[in-house]
Amino acid sequence: MKKPSERLQTVLMLAKLREQKAAEQLAAAIRTSGQQQQQVEQLQSFQLEYNSQFSETASAGASAQQLKNYQSFYGKLDQALLSQQSQQISGAEQLEQARKLWQYHYSKQKNMAELVEKKRKLERQTQEKQLQREQDDRKLSKPVV
Repeated sequence: MKKPSERLQTVLMLAKLREQKAAEQLAAAIRTSGQQQQQVEQLQSFQLEYNSQFSETASAGASAQQLKNYQSFYGKLDQALLSQQSQQISGAEQLEQARKLWQYHYSKQKNMAELVEKKRKLERQTQEKQLQREQDDRKLSKPVV
């Protein structure tokens, strides 16, 4: 018959696998969130650069068509930025969910590891007591000569 610590070892292995999978998902969410942040920053930088270039063009005297083109492009750029910011917010929420999931599985795995260790310690103590009793019994059962 298996000892309790040996039976719990299987549960511990499953808990470790779940924690590892959650850690991988967290790492992916961190990467995605970072990429989304970088894309927002790039769009903001491009928007500032485009504004600066247009200001120079407008001060030199822009035609009505150039103004219309600028307005159209700037609107599209603004929409792209809003869309990317929305994705960034969604990514940040997913990151937080992944972090909470990993913390949950990490905690479960850690608690299971502690339980297995307690069971092993208890088993060792029980075994040592049994061994001590057997030695004491042998000493007592020996005839004194």
